[in-house]
Formats: sequence, structure tokens, C-alpha cells
Amino acid sequence: LTQFHALSNDYWNILYYGRNMTLSQPESLYNGFYPFGYAFLIGQMPFTYVLPLSYLLNALLSGLFIASVSTLVAYTESIPATLVAFYSSVAAPFVFQNANTLSPDIGAAAFTAFAVFLLCRDWFDSVPRDLSRDAPETTNLQLILVGISLGLSFLWRTHAAVSIIAILAGYVLLKGIRPFRPLSLLAGSLVLTAGLQV
Repeated sequence: LTQFHALSNDYWNILYYGRNMTLSQPESLYNGFYPFGYAFLIGQMPFTYVLPLSYLLNALLSGLFIASVSTLVAYTESIPATLVAFYSSVAAPFVFQNANTLSPDIGAAAFTAFAVFLLCRDWFDSVPRDLSRDAPETTNLQLILVGISLGLSFLWRTHAAVSIIAILAGYVLLKGIRPFRPLSLLAGSLVLTAGLQV
């Protein structure tokens, strides 16, 4: 009985919440428990096709999670590590369960994994980055995308804030706070995205 799992247990109340959101009433975007990202998205789907489209969304987000994890490990250029990471991310009970269960959990995990991929991929790259004049632009864009992706994970599930804090703390510990510009780009885009909820 402790292993009981109700399929789509969180889905129907989030769908109801999403169906009652309107941009003309900004207070409808805040209910105090669920952030509006996932609810708003599924609330805009045509009701006749809401279940198939929600499963398609879960499949796409699961693909983003698996691709982010597998590609990051592939940057280590270890074929066994890449195969283990790919197999583990596909076969892990959390990923499998949330890929087949309509809820915002897989979205929060996917956006977090994508942010970690963007943040860490250069650390494992065996070919050094080109230090030409357009290399900093790519780095700045990556940091902005990391902030947006972490902000989206917060808009999918508010308890993603725990992983966001851990990722930012790890980034500061490994990279330091100087130069301040990369950290400010990451934090600024994160605050602007996650701040949509407030």
C-alpha cells in the first residue's frame, strides 16, 4: 500500500487552475501553492486534446532531461559513462514515472538539467574555447539561458528553488564571484524569469 501511485493525481487540479487563469486578471496567476508556468501552459490547450497534448509535453520535457544529462556526460568523452548516464536517465524510476504521469515534476527536472548542462559543458570540453572576439558573447548568452532555464524550473514547481540555490552555491564555490558580470547575468535572468510568479 505504501507503493500506491495515483496516475495524474496532481494534473486535474492544476488543469482547473490553468483554465481559470486570465492575463486580464493578474491575481489569477497566483494561487499560493502551484506556480503558474505549467498550469498556464496546459490551461491554454484545447480541452478535447488536453490529455494527448499534455502527454506530448511530458515526452518533450523528458527528452530534454535525457538529452541534457547524456550530452553533458558525453563531453567527458567516456563511452561507458555516456551509456550509463543515458540508460540511468531513461530507466531511473523518477524519470520514467514522471514522464508517464501528468504533472509539472518532469518539467522542473528538465529545465534544471538543461541549466546544469549549459553551465557545466565547457568544464568538460576537451577542446579549449576559442578566445576570439565573439567568444564572450556566447558565454554571456549561455549564462542568460541558464538563468532563464532555472527560472522556468521555478515556474513549473516552486520547490525547484532548493536545486536553484544548490546550483548557484556550487557555481559561486567553483567559479567565485569575480568577475561579477557573469554571475549578475545569470542571477538577473533568473530573477526576471522567476519574478513573473510574484
